[in-house]
This record gives sequence, C-alpha cells and structure tokens, in this order.
Amino acid sequence: MEELTARRDLYQGFGNAMGQAAELVGAPLIFGFIGFLLDHWLGWTPVLTIILALYGIGGAALRMYYGYAAKMREHDAEMPWSKGKQP
Repeated sequence: MEELTARRDLYQGFGNAMGQAAELVGAPLIFGFIGFLLDHWLGWTPVLTIILALYGIGGAALRMYYGYAAKMREHDAEMPWSKGKQP
C-alpha cells in the first residue's frame, strides 16, 4: 500500500510540474500575442508585445512563488516543531 501511495505522489508531482511549465510558457505567449495584435492595430510595433510578455512572465512567476509559499506553510503547520503543537 505504501508503494502505491508513493507512486501516486510521484505521478501527481509530475503532473503539477507539467502544469507549472505550461503556465510559465503559456502566459507570456498569450500576453505577448495580445500585445502583438495591439501593436499592429495601434502601429507601435514592439512596445506592447514586450510589455505584456514581461507582464505574463512576472505574473506566472509570482503565482508560482505564492503557491509554493502557501504549500510550505501548510506543510510546516503539520510538523511537530511548529508552534502550538506538542511533540
């Protein structure tokens, strides 16, 4: 039973990593494409493409950071050395 639980956790970790990788690639591409369309419509060629692509990168990075921080707080709260818990 332990082996199945370990395998499930491993596969779930792979799935989470693939989702985060797709998010890190997809967000800048989508925002960059929107910027590209707006640039051609307004005639500002590279300005909005660069700004929105950087916005997508920053947003994806912040989302990953805050998600990681929340998971670590949750994990630490379950540990015996956390405040308020008796060993």
